[in-house]
Amino acid sequence: MMSARRRTRALPVPARWLGFGLFAIALAGGIWFFLRPASTRKELRTLMFSAWSPGSRVRANEVVADLWDAYLVPDPPLRAPAIESETAVLGGWPQPSGFRHGSITLLQNQAYAAGWVDRLRCSAWVAYRVGGIAPRLRSPPRPDRFVVDRRLSTPVKPDDYLRTGYDRGHLAPNLAIGRWFGPEAQRETFLMSNVVPQAPELNGGLWRELESRIAYSYPARLEQVWVLCGPLFDAEPRRLAQSGVALPSGFYLIVVDVSNGRIRALALILPQERSKDATLETALTSIDAIELQSGLDFLPQLEDQDEQAIESRRSYRVW
Repeated sequence: MMSARRRTRALPVPARWLGFGLFAIALAGGIWFFLRPASTRKELRTLMFSAWSPGSRVRANEVVADLWDAYLVPDPPLRAPAIESETAVLGGWPQPSGFRHGSITLLQNQAYAAGWVDRLRCSAWVAYRVGGIAPRLRSPPRPDRFVVDRRLSTPVKPDDYLRTGYDRGHLAPNLAIGRWFGPEAQRETFLMSNVVPQAPELNGGLWRELESRIAYSYPARLEQVWVLCGPLFDAEPRRLAQSGVALPSGFYLIVVDVSNGRIRALALILPQERSKDATLETALTSIDAIELQSGLDFLPQLEDQDEQAIESRRSYRVW
């Protein structure tokens, strides 16, 4: 009996061309990578391997979009300011610019700063940074109580929020601060000067989603980011009956990233009362729009032309 000979089947022509194409793309990408400056190669390695780092919660499509935004979009570059890696704010503390609700007092904590307003009985802004250092893979246990901030002349008490229908919403998030700076810094996020009245649906929904991105996804993909956030108020804000704490009409959040020697920002406004079709995408806005509603001037230490360019832009996507 004749033994059957194994026949090797040649790949179809389209499959061979596909293989050649993928090889050419990989080769071109490798050449492009090794021609970049050392600082850019470091950023690219951080971005490419972020999806596989423990606890990063990064999706592949986010990595592709980040690569496109940082290195391939033909926007004119905005010059990044000198970075002091230990500071909570990039581009200078927010400054009043038509702010109508009283004077602002700077409160500095280990991992964040707040701009407290006595008349509102809450902070107009907080600023903090995450990333740039090795995170704790496991966040410290969440503290079990909020505490009075004894630095204030008329401090707010935790019980002032009881039976109001509103949560004690964090501005500087306990999750991100705890993961990146440890339990002592995390406990400071439970100071009542870091708390604002927030609708439960927002606090446990879109705001919580943003806090998760800031704690896990952004530092893994972008190495480090700077965040500014705070409440927005009507001209004559309503107040919680038993405490006089001003009730925000909405909240803003700004994320600033420096990549490839340039600076970019993500800006969002989230209404206090969420509509049925509200998403993070529908919350996209510009820093200019936030400044108009808040009466605050953000990133005041940037060069005027760069500040104007970055603050007028509205991101086409949520990072």
